[in-house]
Amino acid sequence: MSLFLAPIHEWLFNKIIILENIEKEIVKEFESDELLKYHSELCEKFGDYIPNKPLEELIDQSNIHGWLQNRITVAESRQAALVKELTLEGDNAEKIRSVYYSEGKRIAEITEKKFSTPAEVFNELSNILLEGMPCDRVNRILESDDNNMIWEISQCVHKANWESSGVDVEYYYTFRESFIKGFVENISDDFGYLYNNGEVQMSKIFRK
Repeated sequence: MSLFLAPIHEWLFNKIIILENIEKEIVKEFESDELLKYHSELCEKFGDYIPNKPLEELIDQSNIHGWLQNRITVAESRQAALVKELTLEGDNAEKIRSVYYSEGKRIAEITEKKFSTPAEVFNELSNILLEGMPCDRVNRILESDDNNMIWEISQCVHKANWESSGVDVEYYYTFRESFIKGFVENISDDFGYLYNNGEVQMSKIFRK
C-alpha cells in the first residue's frame, strides 16, 4: 500500500465496493436488454463501477479524501437512479429488498469471525455498511450490554445522493434494513435485528 494511504482508506474503499456489488446484483435480478441499456447510460452519466484494481492504483493520492467522497456520491446516486427506474415500472421494491438481504447474508456467511455480544456484531456491521465518511459519525449508541446494542442515526448522509436522483431516501432505509437483517440473522443464530423508523431512526441488535 502507498505510504499516503492508511488502513481506514482501504476500509472505506471496501464498503463502497460492497454497495456497488449490491447494485450489480440488482441489475442481474431485473436483467433485460432495456435495463442493461439504461444502466449503461447511468454509468456514463454518473461514472462507472470502480475497476477491479488495488486502491493505490486508482486513488488520487493528492486528494484522497475527495476521491473517496466522490466515489460514494457516484455509487449512491447511480444506484438511486437505477432504483427509481425499477420502482416506477411497478412494485419492485420487495425484490430490491430481497437483493439487499441476500447480500447481507452472503457477507455474513463468508465472515470467519465468531461473535459473543451484540456490540461485536455491530462493530463488524460497521466494517461493511457504508455510512458516509468516517468523520461523519452518523450513529449514536444508546445502549450496549451483553443482550442489546441500540443506536440511533444522528444525521442522514444519504439524503442528498438519493433525492438528487429523484428517490425518497426512505426507500434506501428500507433496503438498508433488509441488508442489516440479512447480515445479523446469518452471522449467528444467537442474534436478531429490529429497526424503528419513527421520529428518530433507531436500530437494535439483540440476543435471542
